[in-house]
Amino acid sequence: MGRGATIRARRLALGRSLEQVSASTKIPVAHLEAIEEDRVEDLPAGPYAAAYLRALQSELELDASSESEPEPATAPPSGAPLWLVRAIAGASVIGLIIVLASFTWERLAHRIAPGTPVDAPPDQVVVIQPLRTTTLRVVTDGEPRHEGQVSGGQRLEFEARDSIEVEVRAISDVKLEWNGQEIVPQGRQDAPRRLVFQDDDDATPLGALVPR
Repeated sequence: MGRGATIRARRLALGRSLEQVSASTKIPVAHLEAIEEDRVEDLPAGPYAAAYLRALQSELELDASSESEPEPATAPPSGAPLWLVRAIAGASVIGLIIVLASFTWERLAHRIAPGTPVDAPPDQVVVIQPLRTTTLRVVTDGEPRHEGQVSGGQRLEFEARDSIEVEVRAISDVKLEWNGQEIVPQGRQDAPRRLVFQDDDDATPLGALVPR
């Protein structure tokens, strides 16, 4: 005889109704019926099933040692089903990857040339012809291209999409061309200079002294 059948037989032998047992044990009638029919899955999850059994054994004067406690019912999953939770988690991961990729792409595009298509060809060319041995530093679109000594008679050409920076020991040491136009910066010709060539509304290269 199963546990539920034993409890029901004992209750009937004592002439007790489900309502009477429920009133004395505070166990809902629906749960008493579930216990007598061995429907453990219909009982509350956690320690309630075991507590109900102990209360019934005490109320019906059953030998507790002869009956094993029912296993607590597994709590039914609340909320969305597992497959949906996994799908949402997967979509979240994909969304995060897309956001990170977009952020990285924007930074890279800005570094190459703000407002310029990534596949746009270089539209600036600076030609440097040292007239004598001098020192030179060139940066194109934020990337160092040359730094060190150059000899007279060479022809150095640099291309860029956004800007070209040239630092030279003295303007008088070099001849400069920007997009085919010869450049002669104003100011001292024998002092270190830093020139910045970039596309702007006036299409005019900028130059500034570099402090020593």
